[in-house]
Amino acid sequence: MATNTLLPHRRLSHLADLAMSAPDGAIVECGSYLGGAAALMALSCPEREVWLFDSWEGCPEPTELDVNWIGTAGRSGDFSASEHETKVFLYDTLGFSPNRVKMVRGWFSETLNGAMENIGQIGLLHLDSDWYSSTREALEAAYDYVAPGGIVVIDDYGAWKGCKTAVDEFRGSRGIDQDLHQFDQTQAYFVKPL
Repeated sequence: MATNTLLPHRRLSHLADLAMSAPDGAIVECGSYLGGAAALMALSCPEREVWLFDSWEGCPEPTELDVNWIGTAGRSGDFSASEHETKVFLYDTLGFSPNRVKMVRGWFSETLNGAMENIGQIGLLHLDSDWYSSTREALEAAYDYVAPGGIVVIDDYGAWKGCKTAVDEFRGSRGIDQDLHQFDQTQAYFVKPL
């Protein structure tokens, strides 16, 4: 599974713990790469539907905000992965049913809004979306479906300036004052108010 994710073991373990502690609802991941993190959450929470959203073309065009913590600018196509390899890993290697672990290909701006009604309540929303626009689009589309007490995990909060800005702006615009917990240098999460 380690070759199917860019997340380090400690962060993956924390993500699985959060998924197991989340209230009822689906697990939704925005930015799935080769499916490693989603697979771990699906294995940890066998009763939940897991939805993977990704372009499988890498990141979209970056803005001027999309620079990492050392000042390197992001590029269109960064973090691209093979949709076919992801399907083989999830459905053939691990044996997940596509009726429970669902892959949705496309840019978040084109896929998320239309899918939310089908998903219903979300117990855990995992954003591994890197850029400003991707992170903001995912929050705008999915946050209202997160259950009270549900968990929003942002993997790139400490890694990419655009991601941090999108999260801070969104929380400010919604008056979300729940603590934003920083798990490590990169990952942060907060719990939706009850």
